[in-house]
Amino acid sequence: NYEMFKKIESNRKIAFGKNYKQLKELINKWGGNIEPILVNDDYEVIDGQHRLAACSELGLPVTYKIQKVSESESQELMTDLNISKNNWKPEDYVNKYARLGYPSYIALEEAYKKWTSDEFSFLSKKFTMNVIGEAYNITGYDFNKRLASGDFVFDPAGANLLTDVVKIWMEQQNAQILGRGFVKSLKAVMADNKKVFDIDVFLHKLSFRRLRVYSTAAERRAEIVEIYNWNSRKAKNRIK
Repeated sequence: NYEMFKKIESNRKIAFGKNYKQLKELINKWGGNIEPILVNDDYEVIDGQHRLAACSELGLPVTYKIQKVSESESQELMTDLNISKNNWKPEDYVNKYARLGYPSYIALEEAYKKWTSDEFSFLSKKFTMNVIGEAYNITGYDFNKRLASGDFVFDPAGANLLTDVVKIWMEQQNAQILGRGFVKSLKAVMADNKKVFDIDVFLHKLSFRRLRVYSTAAERRAEIVEIYNWNSRKAKNRIK
């Protein structure tokens, strides 16, 4: 009876892609899920929702194990197991904490929907959750760690940063500009030069110079500073 099993709302969405297809083929070959799914006393699935979905589609029996844990422990165990298996993407953590009512994650989820909507269709959805999250991350601390731990704090100023990144991309037409590395480096330079940095000045300089978008953070930062300071002789107009 597949209906006895329940989904934990904060769990990631089931991904019916290549890996799921391979899993389904394996389960079909062996007549069921060899690795039991893990549920709590209420039959909420802590681990194994893809195995459950595959068994249900194939009409095969489901092997399961009951773990004696509380509701909060179920959430924690679900996250820990997925982290250990490296299963979750940034979108999954955002979905989890947004469903649990974390304001910053709800705001980030809405920002992601906006930046990947038809309004910005010209970007062809090149802004990933990692890029968008990096822009809206309130500190320079590692975005992925903050996101997974529930400590992410939403900074509305990220909207201005992404708008500036789009302007730079439209000037340069270099896809790497829309990547997380460039966004993070530009954000750091802007933060360190709040009183001086002017995006219009930078865009003007870019009409004469090309961005290479180097592979390391130090090189990217140095390139941004070099281009901004190009042909600026007065110290008050230069950044560091």
